[in-house]
Amino acid sequence: MKPRSIGFASLLLGMALSACSLAGDITPPPGARPFRPVSATLIPATIAANQPATPGSGVLPVSNTLDFRPSAAAGALIYAAKCADCHGPAGQGDGARAAQLPDGIPVPKFADPALARDATPQAWFEVVTNGRLERYMPPFNASLSDADRWNVVAFLITLAVPPEQIERGQAVYTENCAVCHGTAGRGDGPQARDALVDLSAPAYFAGKTPADLLTAINAGNPIPAHAFGSALTAVSTLTEADRLAVVDYVRTLAYDYAAPRAQADGALVGMMKGVIRNGTAGAAPPPNLSINLLGFDPGVGVMTTLTTTADATGAFIFRDVPAATGRQFVAVANYDGITYYSDVLTLNGADVALTVYERTDDAGALRLERVHTFILFEAPGAITVGQLVIINNLGDKTFAPADERTVAITLPPGARDLNVQDGQEGVTFFRTADGFVDTAPVLPGRGASQLLYSFRLPWNGALDFSQPLPYPVDSVNVLVGDMGVTLTGPQFVRTEAQDVQGRPFQNYVRAGLNAGEPLTFRLATSPAANVTNALGSFLGNRETMGLAVGAGVLGVTVLGLRVWWWVKFRRADRGRQADGQRQTPARRQVARSRDELLDAIAELDDDYAAGKMPQAEYERERAWLKGELRKIWR
Repeated sequence: MKPRSIGFASLLLGMALSACSLAGDITPPPGARPFRPVSATLIPATIAANQPATPGSGVLPVSNTLDFRPSAAAGALIYAAKCADCHGPAGQGDGARAAQLPDGIPVPKFADPALARDATPQAWFEVVTNGRLERYMPPFNASLSDADRWNVVAFLITLAVPPEQIERGQAVYTENCAVCHGTAGRGDGPQARDALVDLSAPAYFAGKTPADLLTAINAGNPIPAHAFGSALTAVSTLTEADRLAVVDYVRTLAYDYAAPRAQADGALVGMMKGVIRNGTAGAAPPPNLSINLLGFDPGVGVMTTLTTTADATGAFIFRDVPAATGRQFVAVANYDGITYYSDVLTLNGADVALTVYERTDDAGALRLERVHTFILFEAPGAITVGQLVIINNLGDKTFAPADERTVAITLPPGARDLNVQDGQEGVTFFRTADGFVDTAPVLPGRGASQLLYSFRLPWNGALDFSQPLPYPVDSVNVLVGDMGVTLTGPQFVRTEAQDVQGRPFQNYVRAGLNAGEPLTFRLATSPAANVTNALGSFLGNRETMGLAVGAGVLGVTVLGLRVWWWVKFRRADRGRQADGQRQTPARRQVARSRDELLDAIAELDDDYAAGKMPQAEYERERAWLKGELRKIWR
């Protein structure tokens, strides 16, 4: 579920919609009349190469130029999710929804070799991109990237080409063609006389039909020595079956062939390649770094882990990657003791980008973007103060001192009962004389790290709050959970009260602070005021606090994000205890948190790609989720 300050019903709805195929939404019910466009505007025009996306339109940029080797295995996964309902699992045009189309609108049978003989991959790519609405074929330029659509085209080609056809064609090519065209089709064979076309070039593959290649072989057009179909040539002739086989094999030189359904469903394999870059200015990528690839199914968990090693340039490759419909991946590397993650990926032919940074013990680039402070009145004699601190690292190095003490927090005098979210004293944080210090490295970026903690202070109807903060602060807000208590302090402005669960909270905001400048304010109430807040303590009743944040206190999504996870984990613990599970807390937390965090990152990426959230919010949420994942990995 998406860890954001929205309702659980909305989360479930969003997940359900994201799993739907676009084809499923446009297929008409039985008996529907054929689609007849009344205006040319109803049919998408061909999208020009490199046309930028229209802001807010949800249409991805499209390039008609093929500049990488498509993967049939990656395309198989997309086909199963997006296409099989109509075209059938094996491309026979017998999908479950095919029968719902009006009479006279056949579904193409990609398993029929005759269908592909006169079609270029480029033409199929354009159909997948723009659709054919008059035949109820939807466009996929909003839901699939260029790479995804080219991978689907590569898979469509394999549906009419069984493995034995490829094997036969390879044997024919090796015996008759490689001497000129080279083993990889690059035109560099030992007997190559003139500059030969590069048969392995993806762009050449995209623009040629099988019929074009067969003509060149049969009639020697434009090269007479190619007239393998004529008994009048000096070279040995090839049977028609041999010539058809070699055409099919030659096409695989420009894409990664995978026999369709050669393995059991859910056991397809593919390949992922990428490169490690060093995000620190002037620093080289680390050579020979070990890379892990986690493959996980959302809602299920991590299904596979692979390991490889980057070369001297930082390039790496994972072969034979087990894949299944909906499976996602994340690459993980540990560099200089710090764990780094790639974006969440699918097996779609795109390169993996993994950025690492050099370490520093200089905290000069750290800045607190916002300090959220909650004040709750539990009972006479004490108040509970909860703080969420959002930390930016504006440099290009990871802040990670050798002693593993990173972000230091100073507490007000008299603070007691410190509780750090998911914290373990002596492991994830350490007490200091005036507060505590975290141990998580702070990577470069905004919202790179966050801390959520609480403590108690004595309360007798008035309190002078003073908290030195060692880093510059951009902004501060304080929510006071008793309407009979007033807050006064330098630069503080009272804003509109927030109604949460039918109870009001006062909201005070102020501008930032310089490094070392204390956060100060005074709380005061009359003796007759009711100092008991029925919402309960910040830590003792996290469910209520999570609902408060989720209801829109401050309207700050990232605030709800952190508390939402806290509430979710607490509920998960209770559920496991009710089920009588006897896992150790450490094992339970690692298994639970890693899978849920990976799911959350994947869904967050989907939402951002769909234009459902602004970039700044996306980057803050993603940075925090990856930070939590990094803690678990450590």
